[in-house]
Amino acid sequence: TVLGLGISAPGLVDATDERIVLSPNLPSTNGRSPARDLAGRLAIDCVLLQEANAHCLGERMFGAARGRDHFGVLDVSTGMGLGGMVDGALLTGSRGFAGELGHVTIDKDGLRCGCGKRGCLETLATDSALARRLSARLRRPVEPQTLLADLQAHATDGAADIEQTSTYLAIAMAMVVNVFNPTALYVHGRFLDARADLFDRVRALTREHALAP
Repeated sequence: TVLGLGISAPGLVDATDERIVLSPNLPSTNGRSPARDLAGRLAIDCVLLQEANAHCLGERMFGAARGRDHFGVLDVSTGMGLGGMVDGALLTGSRGFAGELGHVTIDKDGLRCGCGKRGCLETLATDSALARRLSARLRRPVEPQTLLADLQAHATDGAADIEQTSTYLAIAMAMVVNVFNPTALYVHGRFLDARADLFDRVRALTREHALAP
């Protein structure tokens, strides 16, 4: 028996009418209401959640965040999304748009982002950003899905790119720590598995950028 359907979507999801307002990495969904559309077609209850918020709920219900009421989940795969929980409730903002850390400008003259601005964090600190850097260095396409294999095959060539991406990721993590003061921050990204010591390196860099207390 199907009790209902849950849908997660990247980008800005308006919680007031369950509509995708802006999805820089999946623009074909802009203006759409997939939960309402599917509820009508399937005659079951459907709920639309912003991707990072769904990730956050999943970690609390089934993953590493069980029992925690103050934590964040930072996804740095295709884009950068932040889900936050405060006092056991999702931190969504007035319309559900909270958590768009990936579209904070870091380099105003940097690469054009899918949102239309330049130098957003997600163009600097994600799997996609590292794949783009490695593509330029190797002079051939590297996709985020094959990133780990390419990094392992070209470990020396990719070392500088990994360090640059890690530094920007640490800046993003320090922002979360300084602004939200969570008990824990969970980070999801393929490139963090490139080396056994890489996440420890990112945590050390985060401590350099965050307020020590």
